[in-house]
Amino acid sequence: MRNAKVGHIASLHALRGIAALGVVALHLSEATPGLPVRAYTDLIANMFYAVDLFFILSGVVMAAVYGHMFEASVSARDCAVFLIARVARIWPMLAIASVLALLASLASQQAGTVIASSGGLTASFLAEFFGLSGWFDWAWLNPPSWSLSAEFAVYLATPFLILAFKRASLRLSLAMLVILPLAPGLLYGLATSHFLQHPLGAELPLGYFLVAPEATWFWNMKGPFIIMRALSMFLCGLALFRIARSGHLERWSGPASLAIVLALLLAGLHLGIPRLLVFLLMIALVACALGGRMRNHRIFAKPLLYRLGEISLGVYLIHWPLIELTRAAWATLGTSPISEAGPLLSLAFIVMTGAIIIACANLFYTLFEVPARRGIRKGGQRLLGKGNGSPLLARAGMRRTIVTAALSTAIVFLCIPAGILSQGFLVRAPDAAQTPSILRVDQLPSGAAIIFDHTAPLPVRVRNSDTAYAYLGPHGRNATVLAPGMPLEIMVEGRPDLSVPARIAIQAGRNHAVVEVSSRHSP
Repeated sequence: MRNAKVGHIASLHALRGIAALGVVALHLSEATPGLPVRAYTDLIANMFYAVDLFFILSGVVMAAVYGHMFEASVSARDCAVFLIARVARIWPMLAIASVLALLASLASQQAGTVIASSGGLTASFLAEFFGLSGWFDWAWLNPPSWSLSAEFAVYLATPFLILAFKRASLRLSLAMLVILPLAPGLLYGLATSHFLQHPLGAELPLGYFLVAPEATWFWNMKGPFIIMRALSMFLCGLALFRIARSGHLERWSGPASLAIVLALLLAGLHLGIPRLLVFLLMIALVACALGGRMRNHRIFAKPLLYRLGEISLGVYLIHWPLIELTRAAWATLGTSPISEAGPLLSLAFIVMTGAIIIACANLFYTLFEVPARRGIRKGGQRLLGKGNGSPLLARAGMRRTIVTAALSTAIVFLCIPAGILSQGFLVRAPDAAQTPSILRVDQLPSGAAIIFDHTAPLPVRVRNSDTAYAYLGPHGRNATVLAPGMPLEIMVEGRPDLSVPARIAIQAGRNHAVVEVSSRHSP
């Protein structure tokens, strides 16, 4: 048996930890509207892109650590060794996070601070515990865990993808870095168009769906959609490692180039630049960090950054339930929920909750994650016994490479129609005919909150108008997929005086409606 080398790329290790903190910052900002960070910058709101950075980093690391294992052939035994290692890496913290999420859900219901609805605690808990939450619209017990479902699905094809990339040309690898980031945008265009009447988003300006910046809501979808997002970025990581292995990144690697790309990326996230440009800048950032002069640079050798990279998975998986537990405790012990607190209390909540997340991630890493990982690996080795195994696929020239790459591409693009079908764009005719009805309108200092009756698991989106800015609560998105029974709340801002009706366009499934809202409106 060929054992995988344990490779360590300090720069990527640190980037993973920093990206995990970015996701935490995003969800903490959503929990504390009293600290109006989003009024001044889109940087925090765009931290959902950190998940795409995770997928790129995962592709690079898998190629670096397991490349030699699958460089000549793919055997059943080596596939089993690889998958056991990935289960050992992911599942321990996934189990901890699922238990915390269950406790957080119960506490939130008791305190009245629920902001995500699940389709039954038992079913949602089992989906979280076994890493399947990404495949079910109703599994929102721990929303960030969907990415682990997507990543493990990609792992099933990783040995064959690594084998294919071993012989990929540099031109092909460079082309993939440009083409693959377009795949999620293409899916976004298909999913948001009126598919039956306007295939491929034809009602939009040419190329709009490839670069539109307001794609936040697309990331809220589950099912086969998540394969597209994960696989496209993972393949970018494999392509980057192929280029790095040839030595072509050395001229671009250095502190100055890394600082410039990082500054451009942060500025782009602050300004809300098109999604495609964000992807390309993230690829450039990883490329700069992957060069020989930066991968183990002393900047990334700091003990704090190393430890942050070690606990990054725990930080990512447990931060949501810990935020929910802290919100519930705040509402129970205090006089009002944190969502109604001012800037100073909101800042105190962020600092306190952030410290709790880091401390718990450290504790779980030392006491549970590392021992459980070792135990799973040893158990897998005993189960497999000794032997090398017969090859399932051997490297035999360019034809094998082309076949493997073609199969991978087919898997990616088959996700488009499957994803559309799974989300009800074509097959949920009874539900898709439903438009939510207004239950009430709550007047706010800066506008109004429109509460709708929403009982179907449909994609819902709103469009802004000249008279008001509308977004979906509680996360400030312009669209979402809600679980049955979860109230739909649309916030309207921009006109404190709504004596002139604000026209809000709403799309539920394939049905469209325009609702006029003013201060005189009554349900």
